[in-house]
Amino acid sequence: MLTISPQQMQQFERALDKQFVGRVIEYLSQQLPEAISAVNPQALRDRVSADLQVAGAYGIRRDADLAKWCFIAFVCGSAFHQSEDVQGLLKESLMPADAKMDFLTRSLAFALAKKE
Repeated sequence: MLTISPQQMQQFERALDKQFVGRVIEYLSQQLPEAISAVNPQALRDRVSADLQVAGAYGIRRDADLAKWCFIAFVCGSAFHQSEDVQGLLKESLMPADAKMDFLTRSLAFALAKKE
């Protein structure tokens, strides 16, 4: 039987995390080309990694929801989750994480449409 050590699992998880950060950056580059191209590549990786950690701390797990989180963080700023209204939503225990992300995304789209 094949045995995988904890160190090997950590290396594998880090490689997957690095790949996922790359996929999120690719998504952001498609959605926000000007904003993303203005950021130094290493700073971009660091920022996306940090935003993903914050999302994870709120229980956001699905890849699509994590990408949405990073999109919102680029549009609204990485501290968007600290507002009282957003905190209320994110801490709502009866609403699943994907519904929270859908609501946040729709709210952002509505707010941006009102500005136009």
